[in-house]
Amino acid sequence: MFNSKLIKSILFLGDSGKMESLLSPQSVDLIISGPPYWNEVVYSREEGQLSGIKKYCDFLGEISKIWKGCDYALKDGGIMAF
Repeated sequence: MFNSKLIKSILFLGDSGKMESLLSPQSVDLIISGPPYWNEVVYSREEGQLSGIKKYCDFLGEISKIWKGCDYALKDGGIMAF
């Protein structure tokens, strides 16, 4: 016998640097991200793009904020895939 459950899924596509302003703590089961490269790929010329940071130590500081936001939103036992 087939046992089905209704699963509600919501997809967010956006700037992972804004997770804390968009999501509740520990509310996400899965995060899929292609982490930005430091200065190898220019994704956009918009202000705030990590690829535009000149110093590597500054890049690491900024990307650590993103990982903290992911940790904030990800449920215990959740999956973060790159």
